[in-house]
Amino acid sequence: GVNAIGYEIFWLFVLLIKFRIIITGSDAKIYREDFFKADFYQADVIYLFGTPKGLAKKLEQKIWNECKQGTRIISYACEFVDHEPIERNKPTEQDLSFYVYEIKKPA
Repeated sequence: GVNAIGYEIFWLFVLLIKFRIIITGSDAKIYREDFFKADFYQADVIYLFGTPKGLAKKLEQKIWNECKQGTRIISYACEFVDHEPIERNKPTEQDLSFYVYEIKKPA
């Protein structure tokens, strides 16, 4: 199975997500915490939603420094500059793009 853990800084979103976790019976966890203080070392998959461009570079460095080989990052609307996505998807012209990255570290 997947161990789903979420981080959100805005308290209202945290409450809404906790409510959805309860009504769906999910084992997911959500924490009201700054993404930059979270530990990503054990993550197999990271999903990012709408990261501001000004934070993208800092977040990219954090993820590539902390994550293990093979970790996948699925990013909605946030394209990293130093790493090439393994997949790019833009369903329609009106939609923002999804990007999929995979951590590959030198041997």
